[in-house]
Parts: sequence; C-alpha cells; structure tokens
Amino acid sequence: MKIGIDAGALCGINSGNKIFTINLIKAINTKDKKNKYILYSFCTRKNNLKLNRNFIYKNLQPKYFWVDGALKFEQTTNQTDIFLGLNQAFPKSNSKKIVFSHGLSFLYYQKLYSNNFNRLNNQLLKMLKHAELIVVSSIKVKNEFKRLYPEARNIKVLNFGIPYDFLATKSVKKNKYFLNVGVNHPIKNLALLVKYFKTFQNQIDKTYKLYIVTDKKYNDIKDKNVIQLTNVSRKRLKRLYMYAKAYLTTSFYESFNLPILESLSQNTPVVALKGSFIPEMRRYISIARDESSFVCEMKEILVTNRNTDLKRLKNDFSWNKYVEELIKMY
Repeated sequence: MKIGIDAGALCGINSGNKIFTINLIKAINTKDKKNKYILYSFCTRKNNLKLNRNFIYKNLQPKYFWVDGALKFEQTTNQTDIFLGLNQAFPKSNSKKIVFSHGLSFLYYQKLYSNNFNRLNNQLLKMLKHAELIVVSSIKVKNEFKRLYPEARNIKVLNFGIPYDFLATKSVKKNKYFLNVGVNHPIKNLALLVKYFKTFQNQIDKTYKLYIVTDKKYNDIKDKNVIQLTNVSRKRLKRLYMYAKAYLTTSFYESFNLPILESLSQNTPVVALKGSFIPEMRRYISIARDESSFVCEMKEILVTNRNTDLKRLKNDFSWNKYVEELIKMY
C-alpha cells in the first residue's frame, strides 16, 4: 500500500508534536519495510532523518494554507491508499484517513485558546465527520471523546513510546534543581508552579533552583531562582532531565505529557498535579491534589531514593508496540 504522512511538524519548534512525529517516522522506518510511505512537509529534509528505500520525502510549497492547498493538490494528483494526519488535520481526498488527535484542552479551557479555538474546533468536527479512525494518546482522551461525542466509535488508544534518543540512561548524582519542560502556553499553568516552588523554598530549602525549558520566555516570571532556558538541544535537554532532582508539572490539562515520560526514562522522579498526567502513568509518579501535598511530595523526594522501574516503563511505552498496533489498522 501507499501511505501518506503529514510530516509538517518536522518544520516547527521542538514541541511534543514534533518529537511525536520524528519518533513515529523512525519507528515505522524500523518496523515496516513492506508498505510505501510518502512524507509531506514544507521544509527541506534534515540530514539526521534517515529513511529506508520505501520512504519518499516531499517538500510541498507554498506552506500557507498548506493542508487545503499544496497538500490537497498533491493528494488529488497522486492519491495514497491511506493518509496519516499526525497533526489533527488532513486534506480532502478518497484516501482512508487515520487522524491523530492531541487532546481536547481547547474545549475545556476555551479562554486559553482564544486565538486558535475556531481552527481547532473546526479540525475536530471535520475529524469526527470524515476520519475512518481517530488515534488518541490515552484512555483519558478516549473517554472524553465518548462523553462529549457519544456517536464517535472509531477511536483507538495508542500510548507514545519513550523517544529513541532517551532510551539510554545512567545513574548520576542529582543536582539541586527542579525541572519543567514545555511550550510557552497558558495551559501549562506556570504561575502556579512558580508559586509552589517558592513555597518549597520558604518552607524546605532556599538553595534549590527551578529550570523552565521552553520555546520562548515567559515575560511575567521574574525570579532569580527560576531560570528560563530556550533553544535547548535534545542532547542538553537529556542531561537536564538526568541531573534534575525531580520533574514538576502543574498543567491544567495534558493529553499525554511527554516530558513526564522523558523524565522517568532518565530515572528522575515526577511530581504532578491532578490533570497534568494520564492514567497510564499513575503508577510511576507522585500525585498531588493541592499546594500542601505538592510541596510535601517535593520534600519527600529529597529524603528518599526513588528509582523508576525502567524495564516496565520501556515495555509500557514502546514505539515498536505503537507501530505494530498502527499497522494493524491499515
């Protein structure tokens, strides 16, 4: 079969969607030598993206109105049997459409998505109407779909795998800092995280730092002990996870929260506020319900040696398993 993939995320910032796209392509490249794949993007192929002979990379221009313009035209003139819409979007065509949803946060927190709500909602309604199959990253998101759209029955849960560049780890002495990673967006609820961190400093230890890795700095965070880092390479990011005392997250909503998985893969414990993680991760993390319990969990990490069950983690979150299940849907 001939399978088209929306790989436009390869051209963007190092968001969760880009990491997802890179790793899914690598996994397919490893597991499927039979089918033919066409990657559609709007930038030049990066040298570190190694592809087998059954892969073709197409740089489609112009990038403006890309899905309904260049990509739609390409699918019309060179139609594929299946189209994988990795970024919740897909062009009009007769291909079988397997579309990947990245959660429904924009429905629950509309005020935080004022600039993008209409676009995201239109994508959702189009997906529900035309996609033969919708792939979500957690049972949490599937249940939300079932509750909000009971007519939607074509939903499959596939948990992301540990990113390939994070599979290896080593035991190190942890440094005196906490870590948070994510794009600059109000859904991440960073003001609350900084508040909890300051409470920890005042009550427990003033010598700790909080590192926030993001695509662009938050202008309203002004604290000498809260250090914002941008343009961080994957290699440096891995080391930041590895040496952190713990990873902290207070997001209002997460459909997966890939940084939790990245942190756990580097044997770094996680403290998460309810809503910022998925049920499949519950056994691996420390869960807090409010400020008091959050700070208590941070304190507990200082005095206990918490190790991740890496063997189980790698089995639960595997890109090989992901692709094996995906191919069955073709």
